[in-house]
Amino acid sequence: MSSLGRSVDRVDGRIKVTGTATYAADTKIPGVAYGYLVTSTIGRGQITAIDTAAALASPGVLAVYTPFNPLKLFAYVQEQNDERFPPLQDKEVRFLGQAIGFVVAETWEQARDAAGLVTATYVPQPPVTEFPGRTVRKFEEFEEVVADGVQAQGDITFTASYTTPFQHHCAMEPHATVATWNGDHLTVHTVSQGALLVQRRLSETLGVDPAKIHVLSPHVGGGFGGKWGNWAQVPLACAASRP
Repeated sequence: MSSLGRSVDRVDGRIKVTGTATYAADTKIPGVAYGYLVTSTIGRGQITAIDTAAALASPGVLAVYTPFNPLKLFAYVQEQNDERFPPLQDKEVRFLGQAIGFVVAETWEQARDAAGLVTATYVPQPPVTEFPGRTVRKFEEFEEVVADGVQAQGDITFTASYTTPFQHHCAMEPHATVATWNGDHLTVHTVSQGALLVQRRLSETLGVDPAKIHVLSPHVGGGFGGKWGNWAQVPLACAASRP
C-alpha cells in the first residue's frame, strides 16, 4: 500500500523544538580545552606566512597550529562527500573559508579572541567562480544536463541558462566536535549525518584502528547535506587532544 498521505511521527521533533535535544557541543567533559578555527580570506592561492605571535601571547592560549606548525595528519585515502585534504597539511588555499589555523585555549572565548589576532599573508590566484557551460536538453516533463560538445539528439532542442538565488539555512546546531582519549581509544562527539564516514576518515588520518574510534552523533540539529561526513574541526580536535 502507498504510504502517501500517512501521518509519520518525527521521533526527535519534539525534543528539538523544545530545546531538550543534546547536541555534540553540549557534551560536558571535566578539564576540556577549546579550539577555534582560523579560516582563509581568499578563495585560492598560497599562504606565504602566518603571524601567530599576538595569539600565542593572549590569555589562556595553549597552542596555535598552522601549516607552518601543523598537527600531524595522514592523507585521506578514500573519496567521500566531504573535504578531500586533511587541514593544515600544506600551504595551498583551495576555497574561501578553508581552515588555515587552529587556536586552542582554556575557554571558548579565549580561543575565539586569539584566533582573531592571527594574520595570514598570501600569494592570491584567480579563483574558479563559475561552472563550465552546459547544454540542456528538454524532453516534455524533464530536463537533462549533458556535457559540452555533445550534440543534442531529436528534432527539437531547447537551450537556456538558469540561476538560483543564494539560500541561507539557519541550522539549530553549529559544526562542533568534542574529542577525548582513553589510552589509544578515541571517543568523538560530533555533528555528522554519517558517523561511519567520520570513523573511516579519522582512522585514515590519525592512523588508528577504526575499532578503537567511537563516534557519537545522537542528534543533528539541521544538516541539509552540510553535515555529511567529516570537516576540518573533527580531525583537528582529535589530533590536538591526543596524549
